[in-house]
Amino acid sequence: MHAVHHRTFYGLPRRLRTSFFIFLLAAVAFPVFSQNLVVNGNFSEGMNGWDSLLVNSPAQATKTVTDGVCGISITAAGTETWHVQLKQKGIRLDSSTSYYFSFEAYAASEREIEASVGMENGPYTLYTPANKVRYQLSTEKQSFSTYFTMTSPGDSNARVQFNCGLAAVDVYITKVSIEKVSTPVLMLLSPKGGEAWSCNSSQEIEWVGAGLENVTLSYSIDAGLTWTAIATNPAGSGRFVWTIPVKSS
Repeated sequence: MHAVHHRTFYGLPRRLRTSFFIFLLAAVAFPVFSQNLVVNGNFSEGMNGWDSLLVNSPAQATKTVTDGVCGISITAAGTETWHVQLKQKGIRLDSSTSYYFSFEAYAASEREIEASVGMENGPYTLYTPANKVRYQLSTEKQSFSTYFTMTSPGDSNARVQFNCGLAAVDVYITKVSIEKVSTPVLMLLSPKGGEAWSCNSSQEIEWVGAGLENVTLSYSIDAGLTWTAIATNPAGSGRFVWTIPVKSS
C-alpha cells in the first residue's frame, strides 16, 4: 500500500480560561480517474443501458427522462426502500481495484434515498461503504460521491442502484458515474470544519478511503506546529469515536 501525506485542517473551538483550537490531521491524495463504467450515466440517450424501473406493490411509480435527468414520480411509497428501484447491471469491477462512485440528485421536497454499488444477485453484497448508502436530498441539485475498493473477488455483473421507496416524493437523478481510481485516496466526511466540539464530549470522525491500509488521526492545539496522535485505524472501518481531551490554560 502507499503512504500519502497531505494535511487538511479542521478547527474545533473550545473555551476554558482562554480559547484554543483543535485540528485534525488526515492523509489525503488526489486520484486519477478512468472512463465511466456506467452506460449512459447522464441519461442523454434516454434509458439506454438502464433496467426498467422496478416497482413492487404496494408502491406506485413511473419514470421519465427530460434534459438528461431521470425523474421518478412516486405516488405510493411502498413499505421497503427497494420497492422503487432504478438500477443498471452488467458493470465489471476488478478485484483489489479502487473505484469512485458519484451522482447528482434532488427531490420535490426533502427526503432520503439509498444509492450503492453491489451484487446483482443474492446475497446482494454491497461494495460501497456501509456508512455511505443513505443520502439526504433537498430541492436543490447536489453532488454525492464515495470511494470503495473491491476486496471481494471481481464481479463482471455488478450493479448500481438507487432505492427510492418509503416516501411518496419525486426523485431526480443524473450524472451517475463509476470510475476506476489509479492512486490511493481518502475523503474525510466528518468533521466538515467549523464545528464547535466541547471538551469531554464524544464526537464521531468519519471517512471513506481506497487503496490504503490504515488511517492515522492526530490533533494540534498550536495551528499545526505540533501534533498529538489520536488513533490509527484500519482504513476500511470508516469511523472513530473521539473523546475530546481537556486542555487547561
